[in-house]
Amino acid sequence: MHSARALLFSFCLMFFALLVACDVSDTGEKNPDRDKNRDTPAKSSGFSVEESARNHPSSPPPDELPALFKRDIVGVADRECVEVGNDDIVRSGQFVAGNFRPFVRAWPNPERGKIWWAPLHQSEMDVVKIQAILSGKPDATRTFSSSMIGSNSSGSFYPSVIELPNEGVWRLVATSGPDWGCFDLALTANRDS
Repeated sequence: MHSARALLFSFCLMFFALLVACDVSDTGEKNPDRDKNRDTPAKSSGFSVEESARNHPSSPPPDELPALFKRDIVGVADRECVEVGNDDIVRSGQFVAGNFRPFVRAWPNPERGKIWWAPLHQSEMDVVKIQAILSGKPDATRTFSSSMIGSNSSGSFYPSVIELPNEGVWRLVATSGPDWGCFDLALTANRDS
């Protein structure tokens, strides 16, 4: 009971942060049959971002772009890694991701900081996979996946709780269906709020 209440509270906080960041209203849609988030250490450090970008399947953009993809957002439409810096919402390839500033402020507490991932091809949403690689420390690589989906007037997204246990620059590579994105996120113990 306590775990379900904590999960509901965490999801509501993330959803509120998304609404504030996107300045949209919530339609309240969610799928209760989705799996819980899974965050596990990766067994192999042989992951190549360039190879991932090149080899991940792709599809032409949908006829009607999701609302987030119509906005002027920091980042690139190409399959390139983008430095998050101090930005809250960033685009890389076929993903717009956000809630980075609250995530950085809450770090290292994963229950207080969440990141959402909005893919370009929202009619094909099933599972998002995040490969998190700590720069200079390939043994600290982690894999996260979730089939939980939320939505609002800006479109659908995958909410996530990702535990990044070490400070440094984390390269977060997101994939879902034909969509790919890469975000470089710096986490430091001595940071200004």
